[in-house]
Amino acid sequence: MAHEIIIHSFDRVETSDKYKEVKHFERIWISGNEAKTRIKDFANISLQRHFNKSQNVYFWYRNASMNNGKRGKWSAPITGLFATNHNLIYFGDISEKQPNGYTRKVSFLFFVFKYDNSRMVIFEYPNYYPSANDIGAFISDQIGYIKKKLGL
Repeated sequence: MAHEIIIHSFDRVETSDKYKEVKHFERIWISGNEAKTRIKDFANISLQRHFNKSQNVYFWYRNASMNNGKRGKWSAPITGLFATNHNLIYFGDISEKQPNGYTRKVSFLFFVFKYDNSRMVIFEYPNYYPSANDIGAFISDQIGYIKKKLGL
């Protein structure tokens, strides 16, 4: 089954030495239905420092929008980045609070980093999250697609 994919390409933005465990990226292009995306103009990828109880998280993703030509305020962490069997590809999700108070995963994400961290690509699957039984197969299938698409 084919899933809609929105591809976001980001370039790294230099930060001061004060932020050694954080990398900032600015989106340079988007391919796909922009109306459906939940990814914003800037990305903040920070190292997991084990200040919480999250398991198997390597990094955290936060985002910000462009406001009057400048980066707006960073959001709270949106997702943890979890390792795949490829050392430059991680996965995560976007969740939304439902009217009943529960949180539901609404979009699957892959984060692909260039070996020197100068570029990041996010593959967003809007309004799609595989079931617990299907997630392993979905990740394996999509990593093959991503590697082919990016020439990895």
